[in-house]
Amino acid sequence: MISLEKSTETGSRLNATVRWLSTTVIIAILATSILFTMGYSSDFIYLIGYTNQLIPLFEGIIIGTFVFSFAGSFTGSKNPYILAAGVIVSAVFLMLVFLILQITDYVVPNHLLTISAIMICSMFLPALQFGRSALLGSQGLRGKVVLPLAVSILSIIIVAYSAVIYEKSGQSNLAEIVSVLDYAAIAILAAAASYFLLKNRHTQGKSMVEK
Repeated sequence: MISLEKSTETGSRLNATVRWLSTTVIIAILATSILFTMGYSSDFIYLIGYTNQLIPLFEGIIIGTFVFSFAGSFTGSKNPYILAAGVIVSAVFLMLVFLILQITDYVVPNHLLTISAIMICSMFLPALQFGRSALLGSQGLRGKVVLPLAVSILSIIIVAYSAVIYEKSGQSNLAEIVSVLDYAAIAILAAAASYFLLKNRHTQGKSMVEK
């Protein structure tokens, strides 16, 4: 009896760990996919005309990723109004980036480049809000601190790795990098939608049997 309880407890912990790790990967890929898509579609990524601009750009990406990830984690809620507010805040920041690009005519000084890079990472806010509330639930310290920390680090690694590939290709395969991330994001969304649909049907079927 005791071994059965231990086995059940171990299985539950394993399932929780797998769920937490998969959620981290899902959020990181989705957020970086949007990040690259927005940067590519707005021509923001092409502002890097000189090597010395890489530092302010990556400073902004690192700061923005951590700030918005933790903000999203600590404001995560099942309340649809809070989730909608996160999306609106992110959209406002993205509009400000476009406004900066138009005002400066795409000749952006380093300090504005850093600020723009921070704001373009704002999609991590709703991504973490949804991830913590809908996918993980409460989860205590793991949900509030460890999750955004892991997502931020993984996202920065993805961005840095993509930048290395982009430079090694002679700055010619950015569209391919964005496409790969977008296809991965679409596949993840499709898999998540299928999972929640099947889970909902299973719950409904179980309720019908109990009645």
